[in-house]
Amino acid sequence: MEPTVDKDQVIAALIESTDILQNESITLKASNRLLRKVNSILRQTITSLQNQVAVAQANDDLFKRFCSGDFDAKSDVTPEGGLPGGVTPVEPTA
Repeated sequence: MEPTVDKDQVIAALIESTDILQNESITLKASNRLLRKVNSILRQTITSLQNQVAVAQANDDLFKRFCSGDFDAKSDVTPEGGLPGGVTPVEPTA
């Protein structure tokens, strides 16, 4: 005795399976598109943050140089005070 298989039921089951797989494929493609977009945005964010860190580091280094006196004006102040270079001030006439 051979089991009887209704061809119509087999065809209907195959059609249903095909429809389910097509819907799943559409969903996966949409998810893949979304993940690619998120990945792209995250990469842009990382690049932006790396640039901000580089600028902040440069600002920090510059600030440290200012604090250490690298940019102080050089002066010829003598311990006695007065004008630099031995120039004597002009006495006012009254």
